[in-house]
Amino acid sequence: MKELLDKLLSEALALGAEDADAILTRSKSIDANIYKGEMDEYSHAQVEGVGIRVFMDGRVGYAYSESLAMEGMAELAAAAVANASISDADEHASLYVGEAGQSGSVDFDAPMEDGKVLAAIKELYTALDESELVSDVMRCAAGVGASAVYYANSRGVYLSQGHSHYEVVAAPIVAKDDYKETGMDFYIAKNMDALDIGTLVEKSLIRGMRYYGAKPTQSRSCPVIIHHEAIVDLISTFSSIFSAQRALDGLSLLKGKEGETIAADIVTLMDSPYSPSYDYTSLFDGEGVPKAERAIIEKGVLNTLLYDVKTANRMGKAPTGNGHRSYAGVVSIGPNNLKLMPGEDTLDALAAKAENGVMIYEVSGLHAGANATSGDFSLLCKGREIVNGTLGTPFTQAVLSGNFYELLKNIRAVGNDSFTNPSAAASVTAPSVLVDGLTIAGS
Repeated sequence: MKELLDKLLSEALALGAEDADAILTRSKSIDANIYKGEMDEYSHAQVEGVGIRVFMDGRVGYAYSESLAMEGMAELAAAAVANASISDADEHASLYVGEAGQSGSVDFDAPMEDGKVLAAIKELYTALDESELVSDVMRCAAGVGASAVYYANSRGVYLSQGHSHYEVVAAPIVAKDDYKETGMDFYIAKNMDALDIGTLVEKSLIRGMRYYGAKPTQSRSCPVIIHHEAIVDLISTFSSIFSAQRALDGLSLLKGKEGETIAADIVTLMDSPYSPSYDYTSLFDGEGVPKAERAIIEKGVLNTLLYDVKTANRMGKAPTGNGHRSYAGVVSIGPNNLKLMPGEDTLDALAAKAENGVMIYEVSGLHAGANATSGDFSLLCKGREIVNGTLGTPFTQAVLSGNFYELLKNIRAVGNDSFTNPSAAASVTAPSVLVDGLTIAGS
């Protein structure tokens, strides 16, 4: 891969580019699903491509190709140079010229063990089908995947890293009396060694039975425990507020707030290159900037926004290793892996502190019901009553409303029950939190 990237960059320099960098990514996966006892899905996919960015005369040009043929690199470089010639001037765009990142292991060409995938879902489907609570299996799937990324620039930097993973998903339809609900749980790891089919089935059934006996809840403002499964979705939805570019564009209320208190003093939010789901540490971003663990919010204080090279140049800051880039895209800013640091309270202890309120297990409608600029949200939710400090009757038809910026300030207690969502791009890990100042609309 180094020879191909070197060829691409040298072609760009020969055409007049002052600087250039390139990124090459490869991914492959095998996925399978069983429905009605039969294998109804089995796919083997591989995607690869290379993209180049050139800097010339204060302008930037991008181009990409899904062919890795050496003879196509001259044409690809020419396309990037042509695009730069017609782009708007960008005085702050540049290569990263600081300390180079490190490379990690790349084992992309190792064979994928699809036999483990097929064996896992067959065992999983049998276990789900034998349960008296399961009326049907909406999804019983497993997969194995691998990815690799290679970065090089015209200053002689060459970096590479990669990882592989397995996924298993159980989504049974749980039924009892006239109650029916979909349960779901998943297993994601770098290998199958820790997979326990019995535990996976049990957890999916527990989630499916979570709202058995549900009754309407009353409309009111009250203390709210946002369960870890729901708070990771909220944090993910509003994570763009930490982008320096969005702040500069007026799309985040955090512009100029670095060093100020924006959350309760028990709130510490980290951005880390380590993905707990995949047990993998990403060492560099899409511009070759080394990644590092850093506190975005520390004890309520906004330590830093997230910067790529261009916004760092513009604001007189150092880039934070958050320049995301695929071979086919431009650089954008995003978190790596967010982690809300846990506290010491169990769910029961949080309920006792809430006294009377609700526990929210899940929220939906995030694309339509959440405004990442203002922070306002109004979301369909499901949960459970809290009565005199004890979890009570579940409910399924309600709306949770509030403002994310205010939510951060009104966190009264943080749990010890951290949960990680399965997103590969930017996972979120968070415990349950007790929040004041939220509104529930029910019956």
